[in-house]
Amino acid sequence: MATTFPQVSEKAKVYRVTNSTMDTARLQSMFGMNGKEVYNGSDCKVYRDKDNSLEIFNAGSFRYINEPELIRFEKNSVLPSKEEAINIASQFLIKNKILPTGAFVSGVYYDESYTAHKGIEGSTCFIPHMCVSFGIKINGEKVYGPGAKINVYIGDGGKIICLYKAWKEIEEVQAKNIITPQKALERLEKRSVVNSYWGGTTGCGDIQSIEIQNMALTYYIEPTEPDSPSQQPLLEPVYVFEGVVKGTTKEKKFFWKESALGE
Repeated sequence: MATTFPQVSEKAKVYRVTNSTMDTARLQSMFGMNGKEVYNGSDCKVYRDKDNSLEIFNAGSFRYINEPELIRFEKNSVLPSKEEAINIASQFLIKNKILPTGAFVSGVYYDESYTAHKGIEGSTCFIPHMCVSFGIKINGEKVYGPGAKINVYIGDGGKIICLYKAWKEIEEVQAKNIITPQKALERLEKRSVVNSYWGGTTGCGDIQSIEIQNMALTYYIEPTEPDSPSQQPLLEPVYVFEGVVKGTTKEKKFFWKESALGE
């Protein structure tokens, strides 16, 4: 390994995903909406008004979209600086009490759109909006997975035009015994998936070496969309491995997680 084993205790906390449903009226008010319910299913509810849509997932997350602004591609917007965008997004989340404990800014990105010119070589680049992305930490460690984020999209004039809160509320259940980092590495080394997945699926060819550059004891949370593979009632500790796999044809970054719980 190109890194050291993490220092861990004999036990780690297990959390329950509370599946708390946010108040519909409060959410609509948050975005200046007065939408009507257009869908009510087992997975989520959807509300729409003239320009806005709001999806409230039963797992406790939601997605707001100002549709005309979000699909506005062929025009540059007057956007704030990255520092100003972080402040706009953070203050909105704090004001509306939806910024979870342990949240941190993981990145600020400009969305680029390219339009080709008919009969002329080349294209024009537009920057219609930008995104401030937040990650989550538990016990000081970054939580992994598509459910561990909040994305705030900012458009023309610094207006929030989309907000996706994938993070779900959690509560501590108990502490459980965990395996050592050394044992987790042994599990990883014994898995045939290391050879078949990182070699075959990623197109690296025959594996020459796998270099683990980071290992941490943390958590992994699934997405909340209706087609997510798991509803994940519990957030259990996992060891995550990050590094590089080198094959005969190419090398690529890899990520893997192993349960930190005993057999």
